[in-house]
Amino acid sequence: KNDGELWCCCPCLYDATLERMYSAETGYEEVHPRKLTPYQLRKHGRTGISSYIMSDTLAKRADQRGQPGDIIRAWRHLCKAKGWQRFGAFKAKSGFNIPYVLFKAKNVLDPATRAAKWHKARPISPATRHPMRTMLGKAGRAWYFLAHNFPGERFHIPNTGDIPTFLRQAVRRVRGSDKADIRVFDIEGCFPSMPKDAIRIAMRDLAARFRTLGYSGVFIPQARTKRCSWQAPRPHSRGTWMTFAELIDILEFSLDNTLIRMPDGRLLKQVLGIPMGDPLSPGMCIGTCAWMEAEWLAGMRASTKHFFKAARYMDDILMIMASPRYWDQERFLRDFTASECYWAPLKLEPCDGDVFLETEFSQTMSGRVRCRLKNVNSDTTRVWRYHDYRSHLDYATKRAVLLSTLRKVDRMCSDESMRLESAVTKCKEFLRLGYPEGIIRYMCALVARDTRHVQWLAVRRHLS
Repeated sequence: KNDGELWCCCPCLYDATLERMYSAETGYEEVHPRKLTPYQLRKHGRTGISSYIMSDTLAKRADQRGQPGDIIRAWRHLCKAKGWQRFGAFKAKSGFNIPYVLFKAKNVLDPATRAAKWHKARPISPATRHPMRTMLGKAGRAWYFLAHNFPGERFHIPNTGDIPTFLRQAVRRVRGSDKADIRVFDIEGCFPSMPKDAIRIAMRDLAARFRTLGYSGVFIPQARTKRCSWQAPRPHSRGTWMTFAELIDILEFSLDNTLIRMPDGRLLKQVLGIPMGDPLSPGMCIGTCAWMEAEWLAGMRASTKHFFKAARYMDDILMIMASPRYWDQERFLRDFTASECYWAPLKLEPCDGDVFLETEFSQTMSGRVRCRLKNVNSDTTRVWRYHDYRSHLDYATKRAVLLSTLRKVDRMCSDESMRLESAVTKCKEFLRLGYPEGIIRYMCALVARDTRHVQWLAVRRHLS
């Protein structure tokens, strides 16, 4: 997560988890490349040669067996036939990334939980060595832009900073009870279990919706700090224009050609789900989930929609429901958790009811929602989140991290008392990391000046 951090794991446990996450049971099959010859190129054509080369069976004759380089050369023929060179140069001296796994803290910190869920890790399949990584990166930005502007009802929330506002508005909206019922869910294995048929249908429907609105493509600026737009490129624009047809073509290629190289040299192809680490995966995940939600909401009575409000950030869902006597909340919740909304094999897993992503919330007896930034290090350091002040990180970066964290604390709080409490615990966390009290006091003064919240001036009195 942070450059220069140390991460340790038992090698036997890691190897067992890696083999378990990248196996036939999880949707991977071994690829035995065939040799690329001029005869096979004429027979299958430049657009079909890659499907022939990536065979799942070993060729009987030794002279027909190829190498991973044959797949790269087949992709190069496909790239030229499709005209994809204008989206980025084809890197012929590339290869396939070695995947890795990241253990989830919630599954390994507690010994009892670890015994049952140690193998539930995050399989990461980066695409940094892909020969068409420039094109895939641009297409990924375009699909992410399309998914965020999905035209229709869905649960999507753009960023985690909007959660406190959503909580307050949603609780005020639901009617029928003094206190709202707040539930948190996680789409278990969203990326590895995402059905590819649903992705294809959802992305084509998404492009069709935008065509009816008068759009024909997406402009991707050269600078990554700038957002994509609908406006066609001007003569001197720095960026790339991709039509919906080209974006769908690239998406189909990405779904059918996800290859990784295991540490022992085997080539594996992902036939189920989408990889974590691929540039197109975030857009495909957000867009497909939004499409499933839109289809589910379209078949729901308008009166039912008044009794709940939901938000989803990637694969985490926050559901707020009313509890009137004339509405069957239990049936609604049972149908939703049975994944009537999301296609199989996606499953919803209940989570802790008072924490959603980085937001910790609670309800008063009157039904008022209070929230603040989650901090597991409020009393003692349980999780290392920031660099120690004595580390070799440059001073400017340390100041920037401190200031941005305090601003985030301010933004995530619902009221003055929560702001004061959350700010004091966060400042004391930085004190335990060796940050001088004078720097922390100065940063609190900067936040107070920018936000006009006087609680930050009171925080300074609690540091001594």
